[in-house]
Amino acid sequence: MSVDRQEDGRLQLEQARAYYKSRKCLTWTRSKLLLLLANTILLGYAVTCTVVMTMSWRGDEWTKPYLDSGIMMIANHNVLFLLMATAPFGVFVALLGYIGIFAQSRKVLTFYNVLLWPLFAMITSIGYICYRRSHIALYQKLKFSWINEFSRDDRLVIQNALNCCGYRSLSDYPSYDLHCFPRAPLPSCEGKFLQYQQDLLSNTSSAAFTLLPIQLLVMLVALLCSNHIDNLFRTAYPITPKLYTQ
Repeated sequence: MSVDRQEDGRLQLEQARAYYKSRKCLTWTRSKLLLLLANTILLGYAVTCTVVMTMSWRGDEWTKPYLDSGIMMIANHNVLFLLMATAPFGVFVALLGYIGIFAQSRKVLTFYNVLLWPLFAMITSIGYICYRRSHIALYQKLKFSWINEFSRDDRLVIQNALNCCGYRSLSDYPSYDLHCFPRAPLPSCEGKFLQYQQDLLSNTSSAAFTLLPIQLLVMLVALLCSNHIDNLFRTAYPITPKLYTQ
């Protein structure tokens, strides 16, 4: 009698597994929808940042002068490298999230939840570095870098991008070329370079700190909803009550 009961329960269990596999793509719980929405938001701002940084790197006109990759490479190379790493990493994490959502795989979503933390740390680092640099002795740092750190080619790139010559005057550490010479009708680079750095750093830090609450919301939704991606409890298939009642 017990053998027949076990065979009957095993048959029902196999039927339940086949049923849930056939309806796997049709099972959309509230948690799955929320997770899909949060991951779409993540993909949206990650792709936007990637496109903007790619266009800036290519030197498109609409990204100048505030996202001129030449100036950023010279004056803010660590921020530029961090931005170029964060944006594609965000796209990768979002695509991993889509794989976990549509495959209803808790293992993939576990890696997805883990990778959201380094992404949060990278966004925080960008905001902190830009905010700290823009609010602590920016004028003195730019002057020191222009005199002691920038090479002639570096100063020439900045002068051509900002249409200026020399730092405080035409004779203050200039890089002479066809446009910049001792009697050129060009302003000094001090004011333009300072304004460029203030605008770039403040806008970048504001954008990063604006994304932080959204990123926290995505992480919270992922943490709460990943274990409820389908109607099953954890990773087990539904067990027929007949196994326990008979």
